[in-house]
Amino acid sequence: MVWSYRNPVEVLFGAGCFEQVARCIAGRRYGVVTYPEPYFGELLDRLQRLAGTPSVTITDVLANPDYEELGPQVALIADSPPVEVWIALGGGSVIDSTKVFAAANGDFGNVKRFLETGENAQALKSTPIVAIPTTSGTGSEVTCWATVWDRSTGSKYSLARTGLYPETAIVDPELMRAKPRDLTV
Repeated sequence: MVWSYRNPVEVLFGAGCFEQVARCIAGRRYGVVTYPEPYFGELLDRLQRLAGTPSVTITDVLANPDYEELGPQVALIADSPPVEVWIALGGGSVIDSTKVFAAANGDFGNVKRFLETGENAQALKSTPIVAIPTTSGTGSEVTCWATVWDRSTGSKYSLARTGLYPETAIVDPELMRAKPRDLTV
């Protein structure tokens, strides 16, 4: 059974609803963000079978997105074909990283300046996001916030923009079944 709820994120919930990802992409050029573990490689393969090849793939997301990783990732994206919708396939760190990519407009400096000063909002973009959480807990799939770290200064920021609410959250419990019980709790 699949049910739907909007808040302003359309939430698709139910076993097997991952299969609706192509409908959510709706033929747009997409980029995908995920973790480097083999499980996520399998999910990425499945995603590509359903929706075709992404314009860009970021598979090196680490826990607690940090300036040190986000800057080079945004630079890679800037050199790739344009993305019309982002797919965040993973937990809170993947979804938060995706929100940074959706806002950066090809330049991590845009996000960094906004986070540190509150200025430069006009340089930020709001590329649509489809969030596919594989863990429970952060709720990032239905919020407009992303937590961003600068470990070099010991700073933690919140990227808060109404344009960063995902369009859709695909919450498929089947994707979480293989996760350790403690992670789900």
